[in-house]
Amino acid sequence: YKSDVGIFEAPTVGQQRRARAAKSLPQSRDLKLPRKRLALDRSAPDSGFNRDHRPGILPHGWRRPKIGVTNCHSIHHNWANNPICVSTGCDLQCQRPGIGCPHGTGCLPVDLMRWQAPHCASKTRFLLTLVFTSESVMQITKAVITAAGKDQTHLPLQTVVDHSGNSGNALELVLDEITSAGIDDIAIIVSPGQAERYQAAAGQHASRLVFFPQDNPKGYGDAILRAKEFTGNDAFLHLVSDHLYVSHGKTSCAAQLIEVAKRESCSVSAIQPTRESKLIYYGAVGGVPVPQNPNLYQVSTVLEKPTPTVAEQSLIVAGQRSGHYLCLFGMHVLTPGIMNLLQAQVAACENGKVNLSDSLNQLAQQERYLAFKVNGERYNIGEKYGLLIAQMAIALSGPDRDRILVETIELLAKH
Repeated sequence: YKSDVGIFEAPTVGQQRRARAAKSLPQSRDLKLPRKRLALDRSAPDSGFNRDHRPGILPHGWRRPKIGVTNCHSIHHNWANNPICVSTGCDLQCQRPGIGCPHGTGCLPVDLMRWQAPHCASKTRFLLTLVFTSESVMQITKAVITAAGKDQTHLPLQTVVDHSGNSGNALELVLDEITSAGIDDIAIIVSPGQAERYQAAAGQHASRLVFFPQDNPKGYGDAILRAKEFTGNDAFLHLVSDHLYVSHGKTSCAAQLIEVAKRESCSVSAIQPTRESKLIYYGAVGGVPVPQNPNLYQVSTVLEKPTPTVAEQSLIVAGQRSGHYLCLFGMHVLTPGIMNLLQAQVAACENGKVNLSDSLNQLAQQERYLAFKVNGERYNIGEKYGLLIAQMAIALSGPDRDRILVETIELLAKH
């Protein structure tokens, strides 16, 4: 079955038949479902079952289920009300409920019936009727672009040809990325006196923009903080202006990230596996993969431009190629809590610079914070030849790919 929270495996016809037959047996034979799944008894009275709630692993961020026990005919059983990790079946006390448990995923309190008949005293079986009540979905309607750095003053205004062959500038491509995700309210942090240049370069997106000058700058984190009044108590999308993004599918990178953030209801940073030789350009994260989510990671550490030695000690993530680390993508969905952390960091900083990575590292210790491997690539146009490489990637992603390849091969043959 497919629902708004994922694709779930329903009980087979045989499993449903055994569940119905169990009502008339003196000792029920419970459904032998995988340990990580909880069975929904379709035939149970007042089960609250409907076509929108399918059997499967509980999504993160869902509230306490209402529990009803069915078909309990065992003469040896006891009843416990313990917090368990739904994804792992672990019944250990979770030290960080609702944020992320030590086992790699979030924990939810679930009433657990332990079935301890003499013939299966070592096993634990579940037969529960669950009714889910989801929290309100995170709304993301605002975006913040930082463009006040020394290099960022001119880079977003560089001419770039989009994948259709139309000339524009880098800022327009960044704005296209944001609007493709359904966001219309956009703030840009600029150096004093640069707002008019950006307004003119924004083209059709100009009416969506509001500008915040960063006078007396204290770094990247301070630039984001200038938009605190704009974001208010809302989650927001954040992009840097010196990166360009190319999706490998039909869905833009920003839209992919927002979809994950809404589903998980927490801060999520886009990441990309990156060679250690490029660590000098990016922040990087460490953590553990989220079970059954191959592109999602529970973040434990964030470091800004670490050396390869530091990265090897603190940022190794299971499943990555040797010499590769999960580096930030220049794209985040952030909850309002990040602004409080940035504000505290700015207040404590006298003469140094405030970077976002330090606050993200604190965020990982205080609330649930994930990293998502986007199906796409980011290109830093601030690197040497970065704009050229980004232009090639954009051209090769468009309908004129064959022509671009032929022209490139001819150039290579001549040089």
